[in-house]
Amino acid sequence: MDTKQKLKNLLQKNNLSEKDLNEWSLLIDSLPEESLEELFEAIEAFPEEIAWINNIFTKKSEAFSILESDNKKGQELLKQIENEEKDKLKELLNK
Repeated sequence: MDTKQKLKNLLQKNNLSEKDLNEWSLLIDSLPEESLEELFEAIEAFPEEIAWINNIFTKKSEAFSILESDNKKGQELLKQIENEEKDKLKELLNK
């Protein structure tokens, strides 16, 4: 089974909405293999964090939409998301 399908199967085992699963599917289909493997490893290593990863994905999508109409606000949101990601990674590494 290829990485795309393994990743989709892993996500389908969680309580994500149909809308979220569809968005993940679009993302997965567009990512290069190296990125897919990294994403799969992260989700496989921390399956209890799928909801958090999904939330970050949603926030980034919204920030990129805002970026198109309000560059400053979009950049601020992306910076906040980046800081949230850094904090979460530190937390996970200290487990």
